[in-house]
Amino acid sequence: MALNAHMMFEDAVEGLTQLLNERLPLLEKLRIETISVGFGDDLVHLHQPPTFILRAANLPRLHTLMAINTNVDLDWPLCGNMRHLHLQLSDEEDELPSLPLSRFLHIVRNCPRLETLYVDGYIDVSTPAGTPPPEVLYLTGHTQLKEVWFREQPHTVSRILSFLVIPAHVTTHLSAFIKDRPQAVAALRAMVPDDLAKLPLLGHATEIEIRHTTQYCPRLLADSPTGTGAHIELELLPTHGDSALGMVEDDPDGVLLHVMIHSLDIFNICPARSLQVDGNLRHITVESWHTAFDRFPNLEKLQIEDTEGLSMKAIHVMLRALCARSRARPQDVVCPQLRRLRLRGQFLTLSKDMLEPVARCLMVRAQSRAPRLRRLELDLFSADGAWDAGLLVHVRQVFALMADDVDLNVRNASDWRLQ
Repeated sequence: MALNAHMMFEDAVEGLTQLLNERLPLLEKLRIETISVGFGDDLVHLHQPPTFILRAANLPRLHTLMAINTNVDLDWPLCGNMRHLHLQLSDEEDELPSLPLSRFLHIVRNCPRLETLYVDGYIDVSTPAGTPPPEVLYLTGHTQLKEVWFREQPHTVSRILSFLVIPAHVTTHLSAFIKDRPQAVAALRAMVPDDLAKLPLLGHATEIEIRHTTQYCPRLLADSPTGTGAHIELELLPTHGDSALGMVEDDPDGVLLHVMIHSLDIFNICPARSLQVDGNLRHITVESWHTAFDRFPNLEKLQIEDTEGLSMKAIHVMLRALCARSRARPQDVVCPQLRRLRLRGQFLTLSKDMLEPVARCLMVRAQSRAPRLRRLELDLFSADGAWDAGLLVHVRQVFALMADDVDLNVRNASDWRLQ
């Protein structure tokens, strides 16, 4: 049995309080949400989130709790039954976090059967003067835990994570709300814990995706090799619905994508075998690409998509870094294990001469004894339309000297959004 309680006025709070003080032996799922209203009425409006006391004696089968804009107090036996816990406060400026960090950690510690945990703006991470910090909570004993979400200001996310050790089998979603571009520059580094070992997914990642497109807000996604499908996602969200952050006329301006490339040091040296970057590449420098590539010596697959739609210049910048020598291993080029390369972009004009930097990069890598590519994919969209069949055959023959399998497609730019 499930109960959804949406409250706007004090009498509804009193009614729910009385109901929860009674025994509800069949109730399994409970959602409590208080809604602020701004229009006049004879009833008293809610101005502060109410607190509901939940006890296992009255709710013996409750295993799913969603508390939105309200405070809840759970006893220890009820925590032991909890499998899904959702705690959320609205982003209204006058709303204050309701649950002290130490109390939150105590609740989670006593929820050994927890499967999912969602926290959005709910935790007060401040520590009163003279109060020792709480103990770090190791979630390794929460063997049923599958997924956690934390959505807050970057420093608040970091503070919460600094008191948790989240095992690599747990999918972790981290969303940081940012007010402006200067804050965004440091946001990704600011939202990770004080010790990266507390998020072992960062050190175990085998596949990394970086995206900022019209379809995706700025996000960095990394998969782990645990066999559980677990991954970690770091996402930058504008505060107060300011969707224009990092955008120019509804298209990403590329600044936040560059920020994410700069922030790849949060992975330290991880065994990543695949890297995918999608977005406006115009601000990413050779130095930034070089540093990023040098961080992943085990990389076997690289996918780059430029959404700017002007020229091959941004991809050419990337290619210069891809054929550079590794600083950590000067005898090798960066990404010495690379076997698959995919480039995708849209351009105002496109000629076969624009593809020469691709061939030059691959030749330099070959001269540096990098292994031959197993597969090269070039998926290009041009305002000039598709090339004739003869030219496509010639270009494929050139690249066939550098890769076992060559997939070259040149299409009309009008087909870009259809892919």
